[in-house]
Amino acid sequence: MFLQIRTGEMGRIIFIASALITGNSQVLSAENYSLGNLQISNIWARATPGRARTAAVYIERIHNSGGQIDSLIYMSSPLARKNLIHKTIVEDGIAKMSHVKVLKIHAGRSVSLKPGGLHIMMLGIQKSLKRGFKFPMILEFKKAGKIKVVVEVKNIGSSSMMKMDHKKKHQH
Repeated sequence: MFLQIRTGEMGRIIFIASALITGNSQVLSAENYSLGNLQISNIWARATPGRARTAAVYIERIHNSGGQIDSLIYMSSPLARKNLIHKTIVEDGIAKMSHVKVLKIHAGRSVSLKPGGLHIMMLGIQKSLKRGFKFPMILEFKKAGKIKVVVEVKNIGSSSMMKMDHKKKHQH
């Protein structure tokens, strides 16, 4: 019997196999991660339409169970030229995004990155994100260090009917 692999799945198989070989079980856990005093859960992105070159990544919860503030200071992914933390601000019914240099996670507290609020903006994405696709991302925290996570792409959808004005607030 022959094993058939569909086009596009080979990269996924190689990614999983390399994770198994290196023994990094965190990469295979697509839902929850732990790094030092941080617990990170449900990392996802929305599918992108057509030839969009930006995408947003959301994290349901980053919880700091430690006794000191930690901060998300850097993100990277092979799919994007640049990754920034953005905060959506609504003024007169228009949503504008502002850059957040450091995202603080206070001791004993949680932070959520969700549609209409804080999110990771991926700029210069190399390909459209389709529902079900998964890709790696590195999150770097000031105290806890770096962790490799898997971002799952979910359906295109909007949680609000706000008009977006991305370019007027700042430049990339």
